[in-house]
Amino acid sequence: MSIIGALLSLSSVAENAVLNPNSSEYSLINSSDTKDYVFTLLLRFGKMEQSGRARCIALSSIGIFMCEELRQGQAHPKMREAIGVLLMSLRVIYANFSKANFIIQNINPQCTHKTIVKVAIENLLLLADNSESLLKLYPDIPLVVVEV
Repeated sequence: MSIIGALLSLSSVAENAVLNPNSSEYSLINSSDTKDYVFTLLLRFGKMEQSGRARCIALSSIGIFMCEELRQGQAHPKMREAIGVLLMSLRVIYANFSKANFIIQNINPQCTHKTIVKVAIENLLLLADNSESLLKLYPDIPLVVVEV
């Protein structure tokens, strides 16, 4: 998980050639959307990973990537989904602590511990440091926060 998260911080990951997954022999293809693919994987791991440590690493990598994108002033198409993943990790833990039985039945017990909440909160605080650029690029983000 940490290797996948480290791929996002490489500035040239989008221009690199990757192995062709559909080939029976080794062949390289150019991939212009490698960074988006890695980010999509991290979003999936941040939502559904059963290991608490791996989920924390995924959430941390998502937060760092979002801060880098905001500092560069770039709008990423999955920024709303990433903020939703961070907020949903808070909501799942809150639902577990509030003893809402209908929600607890749908959650794996390994995914609901305090460390995930702490990591999500720290990443949301990192985003709050970049609130000016966040609101400039995504003016509807406060509505997303209130809805979740």
